[in-house]
Amino acid sequence: MIPPGRRPLAEQLGDTLAFAVEHIPWYRERATAYQGPILDAESLARLPIIDRPTVLADPRAFASTDAWPSRVTYSSSTTGGIGQPRWRSDAEQDALTELLGPPPDDGGVTLVIHPFDQGPPAASAAGARRVYVGMIVPWHFDLIHQILAEGWASPSGPVKITAVDCFSPGLRILTEWFDQHDIDPGSFGVSDLVGYGSLQPRGWRRRLEQVWGARYHDLYGLSEVVLSDAAQCPHCGAYHFALPVVPEVVDPVTRQPVPRGTGVLLLTELYPYAQLQLLVRYWTDDLVELAKPCPIGGFGIFFRGRRASSAIIPRADGDALVVGSLQVGEVCADVADVAVDPIAWAPWAVDVGPPRFSLHAADRDIVVTVALRYAPSVFPTRAGEVRARIVDDLRREVTGLAGALDRGEARLHVDAVGPGHLREATKV
Repeated sequence: MIPPGRRPLAEQLGDTLAFAVEHIPWYRERATAYQGPILDAESLARLPIIDRPTVLADPRAFASTDAWPSRVTYSSSTTGGIGQPRWRSDAEQDALTELLGPPPDDGGVTLVIHPFDQGPPAASAAGARRVYVGMIVPWHFDLIHQILAEGWASPSGPVKITAVDCFSPGLRILTEWFDQHDIDPGSFGVSDLVGYGSLQPRGWRRRLEQVWGARYHDLYGLSEVVLSDAAQCPHCGAYHFALPVVPEVVDPVTRQPVPRGTGVLLLTELYPYAQLQLLVRYWTDDLVELAKPCPIGGFGIFFRGRRASSAIIPRADGDALVVGSLQVGEVCADVADVAVDPIAWAPWAVDVGPPRFSLHAADRDIVVTVALRYAPSVFPTRAGEVRARIVDDLRREVTGLAGALDRGEARLHVDAVGPGHLREATKV
């Protein structure tokens, strides 16, 4: 197996499309659309785009066999919907093992706190030195503490935990549990924390690194797309795709490729790492902003939020103005006055939930409503300062927003309500 960095992309795409047309019904029925050479990622633009509803309507149409899968995982409930199942095969695992080779042995082990809503973990070759535990019932916290404090009881004796891999709110909840039990996470000697799945507020990133004495790494990825994990670059801050998957960015309205700015991310899986199911030009519904080329990782993106929960203002003489829900969430999370949603299964945890706000667009109006920890009518001056700060921060952090507002192409409204008055919050 030739690593993707040395194997021509055209060759990988050719093998992928040939496999899809021969073995998978959805592509076989549209074989003419997949004929002709695919020379590079840009050539993919002539192929159909596949979205989540299409796959969910008939998942067997995207399967190469009716054999029982060796593993089934589920996408997370970040958007509040039912998780999408993903079928995996041993052949895919074998291909990935050959690609990555044996994992490095640095003497440590990664503790993976697996999200309970994604089914059983799909261990990879790169994760051979990984120990999995859930975070569902109270005794799980005691077990996690024991493993971190004493090491993993391997057949050869206790092995030190050097990294913790956990869904983002889980890291916050665990850290709060340690705080309430007067336990110092810095005493465990963990060097790296990895979070993913939803917003990790900047304030919490700082707290995690300070309390644990560890580096925090943020990941982007979709559990329904094979090898879609992208790590945040320490050099440019963007997310780079290091594993064999092909990313594209298209306009959220026209669906045509965009060379710069913000659009919707498409991902194409590659054979043989995806075989039982295969997705070509999959519409992730995630808004991303293209980063400048990076000398370390090349192609990079900044995740801006789910398209369905973001504000998009079409403009006749230019690209659409996009205000991403994640951007608004990051701004709101930096303001202590903004309320947070409680975590239903960890009601004892303090300030671990996402910021409570809503975002929508109507015509040229972008409306942000934030729920405060107090009634604005009781503290009107402070509430006004909060609204003004959020306006200033959004103007600074959302690409093109300040100019669009100054030219009258859009209008931004930030409203504040008290506890219990925001019926439905935007999920981040």
